[in-house]
Amino acid sequence: MFHYAYTYKLELKLARIHTHLNLITKSTYIEQCVNEYNKTSLQMYTPKRITLIQITQDSIFLNLESTTELTAVGKSLRTFSILLLRDDDFSCAVSSNGQLLRVIQLSCEENPASTCISTANIDDLTFLKALLDYVYQPRDLNTTIYKRKKAAFEQMKQLALDADFYSNS
Repeated sequence: MFHYAYTYKLELKLARIHTHLNLITKSTYIEQCVNEYNKTSLQMYTPKRITLIQITQDSIFLNLESTTELTAVGKSLRTFSILLLRDDDFSCAVSSNGQLLRVIQLSCEENPASTCISTANIDDLTFLKALLDYVYQPRDLNTTIYKRKKAAFEQMKQLALDADFYSNS
C-alpha cells in the first residue's frame, strides 16, 4: 500500500544498563508489540513499519521502514516503547530520565520506487471507482487521517476549478 522510501537498520537496547531483563524470554511479547505498532502506524501522518531481525539477551535488532526520511529515528519508536511498557518487566527497565530504549542506528538505505505509477497507467473508470470508495468511507475520527482526506478534497476541488470542470452557476 505504501512505498517505504527509507530503511533504517537499528539496534535497540534497554536504557537502564543494570537491568536483568532477558529480552529473549520476552520475544513473543515483543513480536506482538511489533504487529500492533505496524497496524497503528498505518494511521500515522508518516506511515512506518517495523521488521524484527533478531532478539538477543540484551538487544532487539530491527528494520524501521518509513515513507519519508526521519530526522529523529528514536522518536519514531515512541509508540513502540509505549506498547512495550504495558508489560511490568519493561516498566521496571525505565531509566531515571524516563527512557526505555536506547536506539543505535546501524545504517540507513534509500529504497528507490520499484514501480513508478504515472497518471497514464491509471484507467479512468478504475480511478472514478477508487474516488467514490474514498468519498463514501465513513469519516475517521483520527484527526491526522481526516486532515489528509480534507486536504485531498481541497486539491481535487481546485483541479476541478482549474479545468473548468465545475462552475458555481
